[in-house]
Amino acid sequence: MRYRSLLVGTMVLAGTATTALLLPRVIWAAKADAKGEKPGPGPLGCAICFVPEMVGLPDGYRWQSVNGDRKSALAAGFDPQWAKIHPAVERYCTAELAVALSRWARPQMQTYKGPPALKGLKFKALSIDKEKNVALLEATVERLPSHHRIVVRWLKLYAYYDVGSKTIPQVTITIRGQVYE
Repeated sequence: MRYRSLLVGTMVLAGTATTALLLPRVIWAAKADAKGEKPGPGPLGCAICFVPEMVGLPDGYRWQSVNGDRKSALAAGFDPQWAKIHPAVERYCTAELAVALSRWARPQMQTYKGPPALKGLKFKALSIDKEKNVALLEATVERLPSHHRIVVRWLKLYAYYDVGSKTIPQVTITIRGQVYE
């Protein structure tokens, strides 16, 4: 796949024509509906969002912290759903995508070989929108090459989990980093 074309217009995900919309500094890929008029769920049954390094996640939620007991309950419902879609997400979580999402360490990323399998990823619940009954879970795929010795970068997945319907309507692939001084 050529993710650079994602910035320009339409791309094909798993043989399905998809529309790539450029939201404010966010790259969004979603399958067009039957008439091709508006975006809907992607070919995995969920939307996949590609967010450049350190750009804010697409939102619209009122996030609140999740306590320990609630985190365990969310993980128990989320894990079986992740098991269903992780092979499809894995197809898009590639070295080429990581390089395209990188904003500061492009030269160092040229030797990046790609992420490991996503099957055993451990997600942790970060927060929940109690009104919409949607939880945000995060997983670190792996540490990435860095442009400076005090900067650590990770390839991350964020999954939006609808607690009521026990579905994952959206998965976001991005790069996050931290400076250690």
